[in-house]
Amino acid sequence: MKKIKINEKKSNLQKNLRINNDEVILNIHSTRNNTIITLSEMNGNLIFWSSGGRVGFKNSKKKTAFASQLALETLLKKNFNLSKKAIHIRIKGKGPGREPAIRGILKSKLKIKSFKEITAISFNGCRLPKLRRL
Repeated sequence: MKKIKINEKKSNLQKNLRINNDEVILNIHSTRNNTIITLSEMNGNLIFWSSGGRVGFKNSKKKTAFASQLALETLLKKNFNLSKKAIHIRIKGKGPGREPAIRGILKSKLKIKSFKEITAISFNGCRLPKLRRL
């Protein structure tokens, strides 16, 4: 008779639902083609992530506002114990999925502790080529 080993390792989802700290970071990276939303601990350990592509959209539909809204909803559904935590929000990028993701967070009634814009803005640019003389 064979002995069946019970898998002692916990699944990724069980690991991800266990958050030690009372505070978490929600990063929203919105590009022209996709919106990636990640949830991490304060020390940087990734808990869960979602994007327009992971929700099921392909090609140009990933960049829509609806795709980013669904990505946020799936992230919040997977982490149901998030309502007890204080959230620090970081937003990066100028994509079309940025505003609906922010609105979705505000509607979810989470405890928002800080709101930070980390989009890189160039202020000087490259040097122009020298003028052509005739």
